[in-house]
Amino acid sequence: AASSFIRRCWYPERGCNESSACSDMRQLFAARTEVAMLPKGSECLHPTYIATGTRFPHGIMEGNHLDTLRFPGEHWHKCCFSKGSNPRLTCEKVDVQNHDTLLNEHGGYCGTRWCAGYWDRCLVVNRQENPHFRTERPGVCPRACPNECSREAHRLECINIGLEPETGHEGSEAVQGAFGESKPYQVYSLRSPWLPAACAWAGAGRRGA
Repeated sequence: AASSFIRRCWYPERGCNESSACSDMRQLFAARTEVAMLPKGSECLHPTYIATGTRFPHGIMEGNHLDTLRFPGEHWHKCCFSKGSNPRLTCEKVDVQNHDTLLNEHGGYCGTRWCAGYWDRCLVVNRQENPHFRTERPGVCPRACPNECSREAHRLECINIGLEPETGHEGSEAVQGAFGESKPYQVYSLRSPWLPAACAWAGAGRRGA
């Protein structure tokens, strides 16, 4: 059976009924250190991708045109854990490569991985822009300014979040590959205002009855 690889922490009002995995991650993320550049490779301990903002169960797509697929209101951070017995999070807010660019300019690939599926996200990590990049190599900069131009460097990382957890369930943050192997990252969703808000309003109505 298909699995969910995202821990959906949408219900802080559950209090003690919320899992410790969600409440602990919520506290760590609230106390995070935000940076412009994260450590690379193995220097980023326990890489964790966290979705915030409005997170709908399904994206929006025009007809059957996959290149129009988008997820409005969904925001992402990539985070690394610190060493020690009291770990903290260092996080970078990252952009998501849209499906139009992925499919029409990169053939669906995010770096070296195909990443244009419904449950995939291609994240732009460690984006750097040098407005005064200089080079003597031909073809690097436009012909009008062959030796100096604005140049951007970044890394593309593909993550898979699997299916949505069943209603009322948080799911799991542990990501598995096609053959059941564990992937070296975890995924959380910490907020979805439209559903918790609706639950809160309904609960307030019952208490006021």
